[in-house]
Amino acid sequence: MCSLEKWIREVDWRLIVACFQGLLTPVIAGIAVYIARQQWKTAAYRVKFDLYDRRIRVYERVREILGLMYTTVSDDARLHELLRDTRDAEFLFGSEIKNYIEEVFQRASALSSAHQHLREILNTAPPEQRRVLAEREQEQVQWAFAEARTIADRFKSALDVSKL
Repeated sequence: MCSLEKWIREVDWRLIVACFQGLLTPVIAGIAVYIARQQWKTAAYRVKFDLYDRRIRVYERVREILGLMYTTVSDDARLHELLRDTRDAEFLFGSEIKNYIEEVFQRASALSSAHQHLREILNTAPPEQRRVLAEREQEQVQWAFAEARTIADRFKSALDVSKL
């Protein structure tokens, strides 16, 4: 008889099965821990993605209003949409961006008001009064044009994907 066959007959298979059953529990626990960790990481990435998504929407809305300031001018409904859509900016960015958005809104409102007033008095007011309103309007448009070039710098730190 071969030594392998002899060894197979002498081995206590119940003991080997019991050992493997004992090892199976830690293996299953390790797999469960790995799956839980992967789910936790996925949830953390999802939170970061949601935060980025909300921040980028605020950024796009502010850019849209700056664009409106040197194109459409007197669209007060759109200005109020900006205020509504960016209401939670302080919690997403902090007070600096919130203050900046308020400044954009105030300047856009001033531009809209000056434009509407200028349109109302265009044929009736003296040239000096029209010139003052036109200059006020032009000042706001120039500000919006300059801000449209630098807005990315203001939002860059909050929208930098590598820091999320």
